[in-house]
Amino acid sequence: MNTQTLFKNQFRNSLKTSILMATVFAIVGVLGYLISIQMGNINYLYIFLFIGIIQNVIAYWFSGSLAIRYSGAKKVDISTPDGSRLQRIVDRLSQMANLPTPEVYIIPDENMNAFATGRNKYHAKVAATSGLIHHLDDSELEGVMAHELAHIGNKDILISSVVAVMAGMITHLIYIFASKSGGESRVNPIVGIFIMLLAPFVGLMIQMAVSRSREYQADAGAAKITNNPQGLILALEKIHQNNTSPMIKADESMAHMYIANPFSGIKKGGVSQYFMTHPPVEERVRRLKGLSV
Repeated sequence: MNTQTLFKNQFRNSLKTSILMATVFAIVGVLGYLISIQMGNINYLYIFLFIGIIQNVIAYWFSGSLAIRYSGAKKVDISTPDGSRLQRIVDRLSQMANLPTPEVYIIPDENMNAFATGRNKYHAKVAATSGLIHHLDDSELEGVMAHELAHIGNKDILISSVVAVMAGMITHLIYIFASKSGGESRVNPIVGIFIMLLAPFVGLMIQMAVSRSREYQADAGAAKITNNPQGLILALEKIHQNNTSPMIKADESMAHMYIANPFSGIKKGGVSQYFMTHPPVEERVRRLKGLSV
């Protein structure tokens, strides 16, 4: 299979990741500058610039490992039936997609879900829940894992992994300064407004990483890899019908990385709504049915 034809968004996603990292660094720098003015100490600016650098390094080099840790995933054990089956499917699909075989993990959760992570195709990881393995037949499981491999081929995993780490870090900074503004210490109103604007920016980062076209393209890529869109169609329908409760270790900063919303069954409002950006299953199924493979 011609990977240049199959994976068309590699350059665009690399560019988006670079822009995102530069933007976050600039925002952290501006925040440090405002606080240094408020405190009358320029060292705060240098501290925040250092934080911005460390944040980018961690987001790029360690986001994949952190995502696996946050999800509670365990390295696949091929001596078990579930592990052997999942590894075999990922090995075969990787060859079909002309991709290096990623590291394979299983999340001990009966919710049906999966995600891919890592900084590039040579350091990629895929994880599937035990519920996904138990409830899907081979063609359906192949559809889901091919979807994740399509994300790897398109370099979606880099930007989604970077966003997950950065969103968590920025959210943590928001809580720190919000708690200070509510206590005895005085915070400049301009700084307070800037901090308040960071919350929706986290949501915008998530939306940037998980545009609906990204999921639709991964669905189409999965159909081309397997030459069987029906497998992914049935898998998406089963996931939609059976995921009535949230995942055990679901994290809002990682929600966009999964093939399906890990918070199924929970009605969320406020800032949390920005993390719920999965395209409607009905539209994904409709598009898959219209593909000519």
